[in-house]
Amino acid sequence: MGRRATKGALIATGLALAALVTVAAAGRARPAPGPGDVFPIAAGKPGQPVLAWVFRTEDYLTCAAPAAELRRVQASHPEVAVVAVAVGTTHQGWVPAFFRRERVKAELAFLDRGAYRDRFGAARTPAMYLLKDGRIERIFFAGDSESRVAGRLAAVRPALRQALAGQGGTGEAQ
Repeated sequence: MGRRATKGALIATGLALAALVTVAAAGRARPAPGPGDVFPIAAGKPGQPVLAWVFRTEDYLTCAAPAAELRRVQASHPEVAVVAVAVGTTHQGWVPAFFRRERVKAELAFLDRGAYRDRFGAARTPAMYLLKDGRIERIFFAGDSESRVAGRLAAVRPALRQALAGQGGTGEAQ
């Protein structure tokens, strides 16, 4: 076998090995957290309802509707904590100013994309979760297309009232 053939065989073997490692890693990807699962970020005090909003840092300016809904929730239910999980490194410095401008008091958590995948698995962004005792009680939306459905945000306050009354309301918003 000549030098060129040996080099080609080594390259092909290396590419095949890389493909196998990629497939194996993809097969081990964690599923997205769902109702009943522990939320991957510590949030709130025991018994305190928490609204957790997860979004990409580069999309924060297009998120006026969820921010407005969080502001309305805080006005009517000051006992509810808000956690904002910003995913990515783009515009990180601008995110706190966005929440101040929107008049939303939120605990901010920043995750780079790798840490997000490690903690949230295959969960889509943006997403909004209702948490109770650190567990996901309800998912209002997950992904760009769901976040634009008005009914998803309209379900936040009624579900929150149910949670505050102890009625639950687990599952995904319809």
